Amino acid sequence: MGQKTLHRIWMHRQDYLWILPAFVLILFLTLYPAIFGITISLRQYNLLALDRPFIGLENYARFFRDPDYWYSLFLSGKFLIVTIITIVVFGLGAALLLNQKIRLRAFFRSLFMLPWVISMVATGLIFRWMFDEHTGLINYFLSLFALGKIEWLSSPSMAFWVLVIAQVWKLSPFCMIILLAGLQSIPPEYYEAASIDGANWHSKFRFITLPFIKSPILVVMVLLSLSTFNMVDLIYVVTRGGPGNATQLISYYMYKQAFEYVDMGYASSIAISLLLVNLALTRAYIKLLR
Repeated sequence: MGQKTLHRIWMHRQDYLWILPAFVLILFLTLYPAIFGITISLRQYNLLALDRPFIGLENYARFFRDPDYWYSLFLSGKFLIVTIITIVVFGLGAALLLNQKIRLRAFFRSLFMLPWVISMVATGLIFRWMFDEHTGLINYFLSLFALGKIEWLSSPSMAFWVLVIAQVWKLSPFCMIILLAGLQSIPPEYYEAASIDGANWHSKFRFITLPFIKSPILVVMVLLSLSTFNMVDLIYVVTRGGPGNATQLISYYMYKQAFEYVDMGYASSIAISLLLVNLALTRAYIKLLR
């Protein structure tokens, strides 16, 4: 740390003292759980056992012998790719539409935000009811056209796509509001100058809109990745990881290890591995959008 930096801190020491309590509280609420998680990941930490011996990296070595871990990680990657692409496309399309001067624009913005304000558990209940094979709304409409019933939640492939639809419906408004803020920060003079030069809408979007919203897109992609690798409530309500393990994403597998098998040591090692995966994905997003 340079002398100028130390001098600047000393000159503004009173300002730093005002934020010190909040900084210490945030540090305690983030750093302590992280250290505790790393600590128990190095132990055979079973909640039903009094003896919790230190086993070193055994929980991490267990990854390589656990096919369910790798399958859940692969499933999470597939789910992440599909949902991120779909959410960004839908969110960007809605943001571009609602950024135009149209009638009832404020009403449509509020209407589009409704899925975001609904809790994830309520979202899961809605989609479980809609895609229920016997009393669900979707199969009811299909029966009106004599199309037959579809086993949405009993079929492994269909159950996966039900989760995808639910995630896209829930998080597209969040993506829309972030990208809409980015669109509104673009000076209109750029579009006016491009129109004078004869640029079409495709050129304006490519050379003006996209460069300005790359940072909001990066924020959306990072937050969606964190959401996917920490999503338990939606899976628990809609499919419970089934049928079989067809919708057992890595976050739900971690939950099962912790609260069904009470193996907190292995669950904590999975959490640490997900932290590393998220850091790697964030780095990849930055390189991709640079």
